[in-house]
Amino acid sequence: MSNEDLCLNLLLADTEEEVVSLLEEAGYWTDNDLWRYLGDNENNFGPIGNQQSQAVAALTEKLINSVDARLLNACLLQGIDPESTDAPSSIREAVARFYEGNTKPLSDEAGKISLWPDSKTTEEANKITLAATGPGTNQGTGYPSISIADEGEGQTPDTFPDTFLSLQKSNKLRVPFVQGKFNMGATGALQFCSPKYRLQLIISRRNPALVEGTGRDSEWGFTIVRREEAERGARSSVFTYLAPVDADRPRLGKVLSFTSNTLPLFPKSDDTGRSAYSKPAAFGSLVKLYEYNLDNKSNIVMSGGGLLQRLDFSLPELALPIRLYECRPQYKGKPGSFSTNVMGMGARLDRDRMDKLEEDFPIGAVFRIQDCEVRARLYALKGSAKNYRSGKNAIAFTINGQTHATKDTSFFRRKAVGMGQLQDSLVVIIDCSAIDGQLREDMFLNSRDRFRDTQTTKVLIEKLEQFIKTNHTLRELRNRRREQEIRNQIDEAKPLTEALSRLIQRTPELSRLFVGGPSIPSPFPKAGTSTGNAASRFTGKRFPTFFRFHKLGDGEHLERDAQEGTALRIKFDTDAQDDYFHRNSERGVLEVDVFDKQGEHWKPVADFSLAGPTSGIVNLSFQLPFHASIGDVLRARIRITDPSRIDSFDLDAILTVIPFSETTPGNSKSTKSNDSGRGKGNQLSSLAIPNIIPVYRKDWNNHDFDEHSALKVVRQGASEVDSEEFDFYANYDNKHLLAALKDANRDHEVLRAIFVYSQVLFSIAILSGDKAKPSSLDSDELPDPETLVEVVSSRLAPFIIPTLDAMSGMSD
Repeated sequence: MSNEDLCLNLLLADTEEEVVSLLEEAGYWTDNDLWRYLGDNENNFGPIGNQQSQAVAALTEKLINSVDARLLNACLLQGIDPESTDAPSSIREAVARFYEGNTKPLSDEAGKISLWPDSKTTEEANKITLAATGPGTNQGTGYPSISIADEGEGQTPDTFPDTFLSLQKSNKLRVPFVQGKFNMGATGALQFCSPKYRLQLIISRRNPALVEGTGRDSEWGFTIVRREEAERGARSSVFTYLAPVDADRPRLGKVLSFTSNTLPLFPKSDDTGRSAYSKPAAFGSLVKLYEYNLDNKSNIVMSGGGLLQRLDFSLPELALPIRLYECRPQYKGKPGSFSTNVMGMGARLDRDRMDKLEEDFPIGAVFRIQDCEVRARLYALKGSAKNYRSGKNAIAFTINGQTHATKDTSFFRRKAVGMGQLQDSLVVIIDCSAIDGQLREDMFLNSRDRFRDTQTTKVLIEKLEQFIKTNHTLRELRNRRREQEIRNQIDEAKPLTEALSRLIQRTPELSRLFVGGPSIPSPFPKAGTSTGNAASRFTGKRFPTFFRFHKLGDGEHLERDAQEGTALRIKFDTDAQDDYFHRNSERGVLEVDVFDKQGEHWKPVADFSLAGPTSGIVNLSFQLPFHASIGDVLRARIRITDPSRIDSFDLDAILTVIPFSETTPGNSKSTKSNDSGRGKGNQLSSLAIPNIIPVYRKDWNNHDFDEHSALKVVRQGASEVDSEEFDFYANYDNKHLLAALKDANRDHEVLRAIFVYSQVLFSIAILSGDKAKPSSLDSDELPDPETLVEVVSSRLAPFIIPTLDAMSGMSD
């Protein structure tokens, strides 16, 4: 069997058994001396095995490598050294220069694939493809084999050890416009490959336009990566790759190669059929992951929790589009249902904003953390966001367009956030690309799928909580949604709420939980529900003509007290557009300096939060310097500038430091909170009588209900009398309730009331604090109270009515 035949047969194989058989036939499988240690490290299992915990996150790394390869190829073809100062300084600049023909200065539209026409998007996407092949789900493992092909720079056979098969080498570390800089070779995916040997195929040829000379440098190279069992005395398995060429010394050979003008590496799907290996490639690379352990075995191009949606979330700001192809024969349908483009969640939302987003969204904020700028974009969908995000994940923290950490929808339910009403409609992208060096290392793991638990991370989360909680546009939307939902059900829900109020009034133990007695508050917010008049809507300027303290004139100083140890919040008026501080180009920059009390010099404030502008209002928040003492009078200077201005806007605030007070005028409760949504931070001193809203089968999808769901609670924050206010959504079509209602001899209204009252009262016990929590149980082991209510109410549902019936008969 020739090398080319072996390569093509390995390409067409889809199971571990087929691959092993082919390599046994070629005489390679059992001779360990022909297999070289990946990374030339016989203890390589540690760095390879300690990477991504999820298959999709590991697969994302392979796609990132393909994007990098295409960007590097485009750069090299123009004769530019990727590490030189002539090279693009960012991914967006590289896309704009190499794929759009744009040069500096970049516009807002440059380098954004969301603005490309469909024809260009698909044309470029077909140069990075992902194809699923394999037998039916009832054969073998049932998992697909995944092939990723790209028309990138490619590698020569003899550079495989320093590129695809290297570990911890700095081959892209100094290239500013690529993502893959940890140089783990995307090896995290190996642990999700075929069940025993973790098999992976690599095929590559260097772009002939980049090759000098002939011989192996112009040939296709290929190899198989496998896992070998631990040898005697070794503590763990080891990953090796086939390298039988010039293997004079064991484990030090080179990969196989052959000459061919093209190879069929790219897939197609059209009226004539679909094939994973049909279109020829003259150069580039292909990586095949055999029997890849995707937990979702459905058609990969379908949305709704499948691979397409999960890749969109993992790569929300994708530099270049990718084309997915479903090539497994068991899936039937029209040709168009087997291929689609991955563009990234951000690009998809930007394309759909006119039809799918609420008016005035997305909104943005800027956080400065240790002098690094972090930009946030928040999208609010008119309906559910489940078609755009992966599972319950709703917040993506990204670097250069790739998600490095996430938060799920429970984040919006936190007491420090108070947006539970909107949790199913929100998507947030936090761009952390400007965080670099040691600070990035301190915040994110190299696996790029989660945070480190550090003080810097906590500061970022607190800033995000504050932005979402206090944003006026978001609060208006929440209030409108709540008012509409309650008004739709008010006639049916009011008698139930009134009856619950009377029950609580007759029970002193319950009554003491509620502030001001068991009266029923109005469910509708007093303010913030107006949708506004379109004719009087704010229209901002790209570059503002004024920037001043809220309700003060041009040039007027702000004089105010500042509590020691708390964040200082300052509001500004401007005529700038809402995207002024967080758009992609020509954006405004705000800096804060505090003149120290000795009057010697200005000290920059390295950490602050900036929300807005929103309809002409900007909110700035920052901590006073640590050296500030009670009685000090500090001078803060806020400077705003942008590319259009010669002179900046300079605003001075005179701040008198006063003692910290736990009370504020008209409020006897603490205003200081570090609540994380768990444990002691959720103890409630008092509750408002809950609003109970019926939910029927037709509305289950709006609340993630099914036949087992019983109750969902949404925190609305503090009411006017400073009590915690909740809305309770009761499943009137719970299967156990409906079963009880089949008894014609029972009063159906009484049964329904028993079921709902009991669930609500048990839930109030959960929401009212954790005083009964065993001291040995860490609060971090508990889910947030709202999630706990959903779980407990569902588990109790089968027993509520039978238990109360049994208890009522005990006196007999």
